[in-house]
Amino acid sequence: MSGDPTEVPTAAPGSAVPGAVPDRGHLQAVLNDTERRLDPANPEAGGHVTVLAYGEISAALTTEELPGLVCKRMAGFPDEASVSTYLDLVDEYLMELAAAGLSVAPTEVFPVHRPGRPPVVYLVQPRMDAQTLGHKKLRAADDAGLAIVM
Repeated sequence: MSGDPTEVPTAAPGSAVPGAVPDRGHLQAVLNDTERRLDPANPEAGGHVTVLAYGEISAALTTEELPGLVCKRMAGFPDEASVSTYLDLVDEYLMELAAAGLSVAPTEVFPVHRPGRPPVVYLVQPRMDAQTLGHKKLRAADDAGLAIVM
């Protein structure tokens, strides 16, 4: 990374995005512990995470141990090989967005290995004002703004 604030970070497994995650080791430990205690069918039951939103295949979670960050939990990986493929796809996707001139929130990717269970992946990003997210901006855009995007 050059330090340029407009540069889009990539999600390479060992990368560090300035300002996003000050200590990857600490973050990995918190995610490992979060996953160990998490009941995916009722994530808020243990009181250690709050669900911000659900996606098609994800849950956006926050935890007091990681203030200012959103942890997007991605499940459904049958094995470590599929996690590796997914990490490569995320990296490629972020690079493609950057090449297209789109700004992307700093994103760190953390696989979490679960003994005796399939792995999960967390995409960790700074928590942002909901009004700055793409779907909200598109909904509020006028026809001229939408034409630029298309």
